[in-house]
Amino acid sequence: MRALTPWNGLSAIRKEMDRVLDTFGGNELPELVTLGEWIPRLEIKEIKDNLLVKAELPGIDPKDLQVTLADQTLTLKGEKKYESGQLDEHVYKAERSFGTFIRTVQLPFAVDEHKIQATFKNGLLTVTLPKAVVGKGAAIPVKVE
Repeated sequence: MRALTPWNGLSAIRKEMDRVLDTFGGNELPELVTLGEWIPRLEIKEIKDNLLVKAELPGIDPKDLQVTLADQTLTLKGEKKYESGQLDEHVYKAERSFGTFIRTVQLPFAVDEHKIQATFKNGLLTVTLPKAVVGKGAAIPVKVE
């Protein structure tokens, strides 16, 4: 039967090519690591004084989700658990992804770790990362002796 369907592996190849092209395609925010059994899609944008990271996580239980920040690297980690069915069920088609994931993104600027907010609604995780306030400098008076 496999000989009759030679295109089965193309979706995996396409995903890998998209990932490689995104990395080298001039992205300002390089993706460091993508590990796990499935890859949630991200949207990263800067709005005023915040960096917004949105991740599509349908079917994730919020208690199975972990968001961390270390050394200007944001890490999203979680697990989408398989919904076990009846013993006598017969699956005709299964295209949904399950399992663990890890996404890490190097941030383009320092953020205020104490003001980071993460919300999860309708399968969409939104992480708001405010820019860190950097001293603008000060004039230093010179004393004349």
